Amino acid sequence: MRLNFGGTITAAALLFSLSSWAVAEECATIEELGTPSLERFDYSLMMEAEGDNFRLSIAFKHDPTLPLPTDPMTQCDPFIVPPEIASDGLPFFAFRWFYEQVPEEVKAVTGIDHISIDFNSCGHPPTDIFGAPHYDIHVYLVTPEERTCMTCAKFPGSPICDFTPDAQTTESGKGFFEVATVTSTNPIYEDDPFGQPRNMPSGFQVGIADMIPLMGGHAWNFVQQPSSAMEWAEPIWIMGPYANGIVDYEPMIPFAFMTGD
Repeated sequence: MRLNFGGTITAAALLFSLSSWAVAEECATIEELGTPSLERFDYSLMMEAEGDNFRLSIAFKHDPTLPLPTDPMTQCDPFIVPPEIASDGLPFFAFRWFYEQVPEEVKAVTGIDHISIDFNSCGHPPTDIFGAPHYDIHVYLVTPEERTCMTCAKFPGSPICDFTPDAQTTESGKGFFEVATVTSTNPIYEDDPFGQPRNMPSGFQVGIADMIPLMGGHAWNFVQQPSSAMEWAEPIWIMGPYANGIVDYEPMIPFAFMTGD
C-alpha cells in the first residue's frame, strides 16, 4: 500500500503552528501510545521537495499476524464479559497502535512529527459506518509527548470523550471541543454544533461523538462516507481537530481495499 501526500511548505508550517495548547493537568504515559516501531509493516517514507512544494509517499504492507475476527458479532462486542482474546493477547476490539517519528529533514519541510499505523480488527465508532476491519494512518503534526497530554473525561466503559455539557473540566479535555470554524454561528449541517472547520475541505463536519483521547477529534465529509460498514470499500480522508488547531491527517483504509476482497 502506498499513500501520497502533497502540499506547500508554508501551509504545512501554518497548520503545525495552530496546534499548540496548554499543558494538561494529567498526562498519560508514553507507553499508552502503542509500540514505537513500524518495522512489522515493512514501512518506508520518501519525500521529494522542489521550491515551496513537496510530495511525501508512505508505503507499508499488511501484517498477516494481526488478528481478524471470524465471529464479529461476539468477538467485537465490548459488552460481552469476559471478551474473547485474540492471538496477540488482546481483545479483538482493542486498539493496536504502532508509530515512528519521521526524519528531521522531513519534519522541517512538512511539519509532520510522526506517523502512527493503527489496525482496527473490529473497526471503531461510528460502527454502523466504520465497524469493518481497517487501518487508520495517522500523520501527526504534534509530538508523542504532546499527545500524551491530550486527555479527557470519558463516558464510563467507552473510549470516547464525554460530550455532555460541562463534562470536561480540564483544559486538555475542553480542547477536544474547541474547533476553529469558518461558520461557527451558521452551521451548514442540521444539528451540527460546530459548522465548517477552518483549514479543512469544504463540507467537512466534526463528529462530536468521535473525540478520542491521545488522538484528537475526527472530521470528514459525511456525504462521502460509506452507506454502511458492509459497503465500505474505498479509503476516506479524515482530519483531526484539537484546541482550535489541526493535529493530524488520517487516511482510513478498509481492509477489503487492501486485499481486493
